[in-house]
Amino acid sequence: MVKVRTVGNLSTSTTPEVEELKRSVERLQVVIDEAPIGICNTDLKGKITYVNKRFEEVSGYSREEVVGKNGLKLSMFPNETVKLLGKRMKDRLLGRPPRLLEMQFKCRDGHWIWVAIEGKLMREQGIPVGFQIISTDITERKQAEEALQQSEERLKTYIESAPDGVYINDLKGTFLYGNRKAEEIIGHKKEELLGKSFLKLNILPAKYLAKAGKLLALNTIGKPTGPDEFELIKKDGSRTWVEITTTPVKRAGGKAEVVGFVRDITERKLAEEELRRAKEQFQVLVEESPLGVSVIRKDSRYQYVNPKFVEMFGYTLEEVATGREWFAKAYPDPGYRNQVISTWNTDAKSSKCGEVKPQTYTVTCKDGSEKIIQFRPVALETGDYFVIYEDITERKRMEREIQEKNGQLIRSEKLAAIGQLAGGVGHELRNPLGAIKNAVYYIKGKVATSELGQKEPRVLEFLGIIEDEVNSSSKIITDLLGFSRVGKPSVSLARIEKIIEDALSRSPILENIELTKKLDAGLPEINVDPDQIKQVLVNIITNAVEAMPEGGKLLIAAREKDKFLEVEVTDTGCGIPQESMDKIFDPLFTTKAKGIGLGLPVCKAIIDRHEGNIAVESKVGEGTTFNIKLPLKRSVGGN
Repeated sequence: MVKVRTVGNLSTSTTPEVEELKRSVERLQVVIDEAPIGICNTDLKGKITYVNKRFEEVSGYSREEVVGKNGLKLSMFPNETVKLLGKRMKDRLLGRPPRLLEMQFKCRDGHWIWVAIEGKLMREQGIPVGFQIISTDITERKQAEEALQQSEERLKTYIESAPDGVYINDLKGTFLYGNRKAEEIIGHKKEELLGKSFLKLNILPAKYLAKAGKLLALNTIGKPTGPDEFELIKKDGSRTWVEITTTPVKRAGGKAEVVGFVRDITERKLAEEELRRAKEQFQVLVEESPLGVSVIRKDSRYQYVNPKFVEMFGYTLEEVATGREWFAKAYPDPGYRNQVISTWNTDAKSSKCGEVKPQTYTVTCKDGSEKIIQFRPVALETGDYFVIYEDITERKRMEREIQEKNGQLIRSEKLAAIGQLAGGVGHELRNPLGAIKNAVYYIKGKVATSELGQKEPRVLEFLGIIEDEVNSSSKIITDLLGFSRVGKPSVSLARIEKIIEDALSRSPILENIELTKKLDAGLPEINVDPDQIKQVLVNIITNAVEAMPEGGKLLIAAREKDKFLEVEVTDTGCGIPQESMDKIFDPLFTTKAKGIGLGLPVCKAIIDRHEGNIAVESKVGEGTTFNIKLPLKRSVGGN
């Protein structure tokens, strides 16, 4: 709080005037302490006598850390600033007027901020007794000023290094500025043109002066122009073609100027001439192209298709005269057709000119066959489209085969590595966990009947938590060992009904779950490893139960179909997110809070070694179905 001197015996007097004075002083102390600006009082030597709350909040220093210490020696300011503050203190004592200073300040946590400081001399009975320093945090303003300066410098750099020429002239055509590219295009240094009208310089051929004057007149009434093509005369007398776009802008004070953008199009003009000469040759190339080609007008009518297009799809130009007819024939499924049309329209609108994003679609040909086609549309300046069609059906088939083989190879290597690790780690951890479990059991028994158990009931609670976590860890180790032991099945003839019953006996079904079995009568025996198939069903049934914590329905069905015995396990639980569907059989992938993601990979490994198949279908919020197919009358695992 602010130090307030007492006069006479004011502090002990009880008159109403004195009491009111005390309250006024207290209110003043509160106002100063809660002020939104930092306040720091020092004696004449710089020793801090008081700081308010705002000073504490901004600096990070508490009052206890700074009061009584010399502020110039606390490393709060850079060295050069400390010298300046000392000089300012002398200036105040000599009666020189205060000045607002902006400087950096080091907070307690080491980071620097900017503050605006104003120091005032404090007097008591006319005698200087110290200084009051008022500070305001101006860090954000300083950062904004620095950002603005950097932005202006970057903008200047961008303009100077722009790939197109940029110039500025006033509404009379007087040249005011030009960047490096503008100098390069015209062949003049900007200093040679400053203050001169481009209409009077020898840079425009006479035939373009009237056109340039009309465009400048449009600028004077606030209208932009361009792009317009001009031929310019360079300093060395050579000529170059340019495309100029202008935009009138108003600067501070309402003064109008014209910003012009100049693009050298000499190469384009030469290319246009070359294109004109090569038009006939290009037509021949298109006709003989190994890729399908079509030209589609902006009104969606097909103007041209090359012979390869007809060969590829079987449709002639007359059969696909419009986009509507093409879409109806090439995409007979309405849903897929709407998807293709939507994508086409989106891409077409996003690109006014140039190549549109390539798209790949499955096209139905005239003979009913389907081909995977990559479309490469090119938007022309006229609004028409030039479309190239490439049949990538065979390439896609080969890519899928390579991807599947690579995936199988990676999966096999991953399974082998995890299996080796699981076996070693599982055995090393099981014994210490067993010792911990026995120790907890023993301690629980002793504590339950002891005075400690009565006085500290949470001891038993925490022992129970340890026991639960040990059981959870033991379950993970069991999964690891089970994963490492998945090997060649030991097959024998077995009945699926018996395997299902054994699996259900090992799977706790909660009371709020309705279990239904739908097993076809007369199901044949299958040549499998009963224990391994039971392990698969236990894992899947357990997952189904855990997916229905609030209850639901569980259906287990079995049937004979297409030389396979199919077993389905369906639940009405939370379902599996679509982004996880491709990963659920990957080792170590799990969506559970507890678990290491080996249950389903073990299931898949077992079914694969039985030469069967396991698949899953799921919808979030509706449930999940696992379908297991086991071959009938086949030797499994080479037996």
